[in-house]
Amino acid sequence: MESEVLLSVRDLRIGFHGVEAVRGVSFDVRAREVFALVGESGAGKSLTARALLGMLPREATATGTVVPDLSGARGRRIALVPQDALSALSPVHPVGAQLAAAVRSVRRVGRREAHALAVAALDRVGIADAARRARAHPHEFSGGMRQRAVVAMATINEPDILVADEPTTALDTDHRELVLGLLTEQRESRGTALVLVTHDMDAVGRHAHRVLVMYAGRGGGVGPRTRGPRAPPGPVHRGPARVPAAAGPATPARRPARLAPGPGRPPPGLRLRPTLPAGDGRVPPTGTAATAVGRPAGRLPPRGDDMSTPLLDVRDLVVRYGTATAVDHVSFTLSRGETLALDGPSGCGKSSTVHAVLQLRRPASGEVRFEGRELTTLTDRALRPLRPRMQPVFQDPYGSLNPRHRIRDAVAEPLRIKGRRPTGAQIAELLDRVGLDPSYGDRRPHELSGGQCQRVGIARALACEPRLLVLDEPVSALDPSVRAGILNLLADLQDELGLGYLFVCHDRAVVRHVADRVLEMREGRITRAWRPR
Repeated sequence: MESEVLLSVRDLRIGFHGVEAVRGVSFDVRAREVFALVGESGAGKSLTARALLGMLPREATATGTVVPDLSGARGRRIALVPQDALSALSPVHPVGAQLAAAVRSVRRVGRREAHALAVAALDRVGIADAARRARAHPHEFSGGMRQRAVVAMATINEPDILVADEPTTALDTDHRELVLGLLTEQRESRGTALVLVTHDMDAVGRHAHRVLVMYAGRGGGVGPRTRGPRAPPGPVHRGPARVPAAAGPATPARRPARLAPGPGRPPPGLRLRPTLPAGDGRVPPTGTAATAVGRPAGRLPPRGDDMSTPLLDVRDLVVRYGTATAVDHVSFTLSRGETLALDGPSGCGKSSTVHAVLQLRRPASGEVRFEGRELTTLTDRALRPLRPRMQPVFQDPYGSLNPRHRIRDAVAEPLRIKGRRPTGAQIAELLDRVGLDPSYGDRRPHELSGGQCQRVGIARALACEPRLLVLDEPVSALDPSVRAGILNLLADLQDELGLGYLFVCHDRAVVRHVADRVLEMREGRITRAWRPR
C-alpha cells in the first residue's frame, strides 16, 4: 500500500527572460519516503526544489501546479536545508540564538526552553560542546559545522516535508553519514518526507526510495532506485564523474593525470580547454564522466624567483577562539609551483589555519613568512601591498560574490582596490582564462551555476597576479563533472603561472589527485605528513 501523497507537482516549468530552465517536470512526494532529484550542475534540480517552497527568484516565471501550496507554512510544514549555509545564517547573531528564533517563530515557548531546544538540535547533528558552540557566530564555525547547523535549524520544528538541497557536499565522510542518518531518523520517527537534491549517487543508492533524474531542465520519469528511472541521455545518467583514487606520485616535476569530463555538451558559456596534450589526436575515453588523461610535466615557477626561499613558511602557528584552541602549533612550508594539501575532518582546524595564513584572523602566536617576510607583526596598512600576492578561493562560490554586482564588476573589484582602472578587454581576458565566455560579465551570480561562480572566484583571485592561491574546499560544493573541470583549470593555471597552492580538502580522492604533499589534521594538530603514491 502506497503512502499518503503530501505534495503533487504537475508540468512545472520555470524560465528566466524567455529561456526555460525547468521544462515540464512532474512527480509526487509521499509521506515517510526519500525522494531524490538527481542531475548534474545546471540541470534544474535546485530550482525545482525551491519551487516547492515558493522561494523562486522574482525574475523567474513559473507555470504548472504545486499542490498544496506550502509557501506560507515554511518552517512548520516544509523546511529547507540549503547548500549555501552562509545564506541561511545571519553573520551578526549567535548560531544558538538563530535556532531559538526559528523555534519561537512556530511554537509558543519561552526563551530558556527555545535555547535548550537549540542546544539539543546542535548536539544531534554532531557539533561537539554544543552549549558553548551555540554562543558562537557563524564565522567561528568551519564550513562543515555551518552546514550541520542549518540542518539543525531545518529539523528543529519537525516539518512534514524536508527539502535538502545538496545537504552533505561540504562535509567529510563521517559527518556526511551522520547528517544523512539524522535526516533518515527524522523521516522514520516523524513520518517526514525527504526531498533529497544531490549528485551523490552513493547517498541515493543507500537512502532514496524513488529517483527522478534531471538533465537540461527535463525529468526522465520517476522510478525506484533499484531499477532506475528512465532518463534522457546525459553525463549523470551514464555514470557519475569520479576523481581517480590514486593518480601516481605527484611532485613539482610531474603533473597529476588530467580529468576528462564525460560525454554531453558543456553548459552554455563554458569554454572547455583541450583534454589531451598538444599534438595527441586520440579521442578521450567516454566510458565514465571523468577519466584520467596523461599530461606533460609542468609547474615551472616564474622566472627571477629566489628558489632558496620557500614561498610560504609557517612555524608553530596557534589560533584561538576565546579559550578554545583551534590550531595548535602547526608548522609547514610551501614551495613555488607546489600543491600542499591540508586534509582532515570538519572542524579539525583546516580553515582556521588558512585564515591565519592570510591574516584574515590574527594568530595567538607563531610565525607566517610569505616570500621571506614575516606577516604576523605587520599592521593592516603594511599588509595591504602584500595581500594581492596571496589570494583566497573560498568553499562557497555564491557567498564569495556580492549578489547585487554583475560578474564584470566582481572581477574588476580587486583591480579597483589596487588603484587600477580595468578595461573591458582585461575583464574579458580574465573570464576567458578561467573558461567562461566574456558575455557572462553582464550576468549576476544567481544566473550562474555553482561551477561557473567558482570560476568567477578564481578569476577574481587571478586579477591581482598572485604567487599563492589559498583554496579552501574549492570543489566540495560541486558535482563530479563540474569538479573535474575546476581541477583541470587549477592544473592549467599552475602550469602557466607557476602558482603555489595551499589546498584545503576533506575528500581523499581529490587530495591524492592534486597534491604534491599532504598534511593530515586532527583536533588542531598535524598528525601525519605523506606524499600521494
